[in-house]
Amino acid sequence: MILTITLNATIDIVVPIDNMEKGKVLRTKSIYFYPGGKGTNVARALSELKAKVYATGFCGDKNFNLMDEFLKKHKVINKFIKVKGENRPCVLITETKKRNETIINSESSLIITRDNVNDFMNTTKKLTPKCKYTILSGSLPVCLPSNFYESLIRKIKLLFCLIHILPI
Repeated sequence: MILTITLNATIDIVVPIDNMEKGKVLRTKSIYFYPGGKGTNVARALSELKAKVYATGFCGDKNFNLMDEFLKKHKVINKFIKVKGENRPCVLITETKKRNETIINSESSLIITRDNVNDFMNTTKKLTPKCKYTILSGSLPVCLPSNFYESLIRKIKLLFCLIHILPI
């Protein structure tokens, strides 16, 4: 098993166009969207390669069902923590002829409480021993402290040492 952690999930909005032209009205045949974020994308790719994957992190309550359906479709086990707010939109303008991509990100409106952080830490604590690898990737939501990844890595490392040195 592999665990991916996405603390700042997105809704990726993909706009394929032939060429980007400033100041022009551009037409596309379709615009599509799906849940994303670096860890979510890694989970999906690993699952395509036949790995068994858990995905966790924080997901806005307004996007949670979409995330759940998307992960199920890609055979990824959803362990995201539902929090108030929306995942941050990420617009990907893809120039198909030039194979060029412009990405426009914004911040999320996630409201992550102390209880949400505790739920996430407990989920991570339960999943880490089941997984050979844990992948942490992506930016932090603005509502989390800048040392959140560091704290998380220390907890995972401590848990790993306890499991392998002193079997629980």
